[in-house]
Amino acid sequence: MFNQDDKSGACVKILSDDLGSIPLPNKVDTKSYTTAYFHAVEKIGRGVELAKDPSLNKTFNKICRETMRSKLETGLNVVTYPQMGVDMITQFLKPIQKHSRQPSYPYLIDEKYAVLPQLVSINPELKAFSEAQGVIPKLKVCITGPIELYLHTEVGRFVSEEILMNIAESVQIFVRKAFTSVKAAEINVVSIDEPSLGFRDLGMWDEDILIRALKKATGSKNGVTTQIHLHSLSSRHIPLQVEEIDVLTCEYAGDPTQLNGVNKEEFEEHDKFLRIGIARTDIDAINLELHEKGIKDGFNRIKKGELPASTIVEDPLVMIKRLKTVYKQFGDRLFFAGPDCGFGKWPTQEAALVQLSRTVNAVKQFCGAT
Repeated sequence: MFNQDDKSGACVKILSDDLGSIPLPNKVDTKSYTTAYFHAVEKIGRGVELAKDPSLNKTFNKICRETMRSKLETGLNVVTYPQMGVDMITQFLKPIQKHSRQPSYPYLIDEKYAVLPQLVSINPELKAFSEAQGVIPKLKVCITGPIELYLHTEVGRFVSEEILMNIAESVQIFVRKAFTSVKAAEINVVSIDEPSLGFRDLGMWDEDILIRALKKATGSKNGVTTQIHLHSLSSRHIPLQVEEIDVLTCEYAGDPTQLNGVNKEEFEEHDKFLRIGIARTDIDAINLELHEKGIKDGFNRIKKGELPASTIVEDPLVMIKRLKTVYKQFGDRLFFAGPDCGFGKWPTQEAALVQLSRTVNAVKQFCGAT
């Protein structure tokens, strides 16, 4: 498990982290970036250094590095590599489908292509930050889980244990390869993203199969803390039974009822911890609330620069209030706090970064007061 002790002497009973997704800079074309992303995957898979491809330096490397620098500057205890432009399914499923070991092993990826090009691209920025700050950055790697990926395949409406297990092994390969991609930082947290678990009806699956798929996906954790990113804890009994998983997450800021009926004793019994969202990211609901307050078309007006980022950013005091409520219920079983997921849909990267910074400050203030 991740060591919560902070050698600087500050109280870090709870660590701040994020969930990766963040908007592209406003002037960056999503289609061009997406094309560059998968071009980078192919290059790495063929053993070509990204820095030696001039077409990638401006359309991919520069954007990844600048965004990573901005995220590091927010002060997060654990920073996720920037997930931009490519959705969480396509980012992993496309390489798995294109480079699977067909026909004998469908959806089992050729290891050379199980890469996260952002991790490769940001190494120079991580090194520069480390040298300037005298601190080795702590990273979190988010990888979409086997159940979520399976549900988005062409066989997702049916049950195929073989394909699910092949996808789970592909996820494990992505995790393993991530550790070889990072040269100038430490990967301290791996998050397996399973937002449909607890929201979608998976009654056609035997729970034992789902547990074994999650065990296989997390079997290459390299001794680091492993989170499972959930939007709902209604099916928490499944990941609670997976020994390799340390932390369950919950989208709390946007919907505090997600913790109704959840108790600390369950986590103690299985020796698990909790990560909660204390800052809202549900942009559609936020935009509707702005409309009700008389601020019409707030999302687009922020995107155009007609309204400041602060229009949709929360006060740290609101976040601290949420944190106090959950800490009172879970105490030392509360391990991480940060924003809910979904920054990828925010109007600007600036707005997301301001919300991230305020979340960090809220966690620091709370820890300093406990």
